[in-house]
Amino acid sequence: MSKEQGYCLRIQRDIRIGIGLVRTGTSSWILDDVTTAAASDPLPGWFQQNVSAGGNHLTWMVPDEDVRAVMLSLPLLKGQELQRGVLGTVARQEKRSPEDLVVSWRVLGERKEPGGETAQDLVSLVMHRGSRDENLELAKGLDVSPSCMLPSYAVLDEMFRLAGPPVPDSGAWALVYLGRDENFLNISSAASLLLTRALPVNLGDDQDQQGFLARLGTEIDRSRFFIRQGANSPEIQQVVVCGDPDLANPLVDHLNSQDSGLIAVHWAAEHLFSHNGQPVATEFLLPALGAALALESPAHNLLEVRRRRLLGSKARRRIMLAGTAAAVGLVPMVLAGSVLTARINENYLTKAKLRLEEARTEAQQAAEVYKTSRLLDNQELCLDWKDHERLDVHVLLSQLAKAAPEDVVFRNVRILDGEQGGFKLQIVGDSRGKNAETAQASYLEFQGALNHLQALEGFTEPRILEIGSVRKGSAVTPLTRFSLDLEIAPRAPEQS
Repeated sequence: MSKEQGYCLRIQRDIRIGIGLVRTGTSSWILDDVTTAAASDPLPGWFQQNVSAGGNHLTWMVPDEDVRAVMLSLPLLKGQELQRGVLGTVARQEKRSPEDLVVSWRVLGERKEPGGETAQDLVSLVMHRGSRDENLELAKGLDVSPSCMLPSYAVLDEMFRLAGPPVPDSGAWALVYLGRDENFLNISSAASLLLTRALPVNLGDDQDQQGFLARLGTEIDRSRFFIRQGANSPEIQQVVVCGDPDLANPLVDHLNSQDSGLIAVHWAAEHLFSHNGQPVATEFLLPALGAALALESPAHNLLEVRRRRLLGSKARRRIMLAGTAAAVGLVPMVLAGSVLTARINENYLTKAKLRLEEARTEAQQAAEVYKTSRLLDNQELCLDWKDHERLDVHVLLSQLAKAAPEDVVFRNVRILDGEQGGFKLQIVGDSRGKNAETAQASYLEFQGALNHLQALEGFTEPRILEIGSVRKGSAVTPLTRFSLDLEIAPRAPEQS
């Protein structure tokens, strides 16, 4: 039986790390190829040969900031309609065309909307196609062909499901990775990864470790709050910490000492891998997980799926020879039947073209009628609103502008029909800040101010609440994206 060999290449901060390993058990691997060099250096020839000889089981780990995890809510769709719905929704959020994006997505589940309609929640990994193609060109320059492309946080989530400790069947969990110079947090459910965000890195004195652990605990609590704002509102029941043992164990002790109701455990992922008889070093842990994932079938992959050959070269050659002999024997029958087939096909295509032209004409006429009907309905609704339920839109928007902090930017404000009659105000916007904390704080300030506006009636949970960032040149600005539907209070009757 041949050895199962997996490989991973990761380029981070101009340093390239290459890992090759061999599976020795269900959840155990031995590292036999490790290379560290400048990203611009050529890849060692022996590493290229081993990747090819091992079946090209290679994970290409892209920078985390190049891939966004996005939660989506769509109507109940199937097949091609669902695919178009996902691509269209993500493209609108990214303000790009669907052709400019690479999206890997999974359906989390279905739920009932307040109006009784069925909706489905999805999670997607989104990467700009230009960035993906740049990574493929870089891999081509190194003379390797990846079988999987993912960011480190997605690799960690996939491998945790395969080799991590047991987690609750219901609810969600937080998976914290602590490295030498990078920390991040994943929030996941049994269905999929839900959210990921970067965590602070301790750049200060080691003596201030307690203060640093308190900061990490605060960020974990904030992530718990934000994940509860989503449609499914999962409750985090456990925190799993992995990575640098010198930081992971103290953080577990700190979290368990807090009165938060959370259970924190340490996952010693480095003990899954043996390198020179020792557990793998922290700086090699994520690439080692990527190499192990190359031997699996991950739920997400930012490369197009490629079919693997199921037969060996000898079997393929024999089938090719047999097919050639059969084709030579069938030539007379094919020539005789081809004339009849061509005539039948020509007649069928002519009739199909006529039916298609008729259907296209009818569709255009129906579209014009529908467009005119919608225009008249909208005009009638607008006149009815102005005549019977007037409200001072200028005053409402002025109050809304005063309630918004400087860091809150409106992307879209619309007045729509309410579900119970009347009208509702839909606000889509971003809350930006110097860091994730200030962006989140500005949103919470804005949310509190909305509760005190007399023109609004009650407060509903946001339809969309995402933690992300926006890149402009080399600058990255943290932001919180939100979408709110607010009922407009009915106009008080005029005094006669």
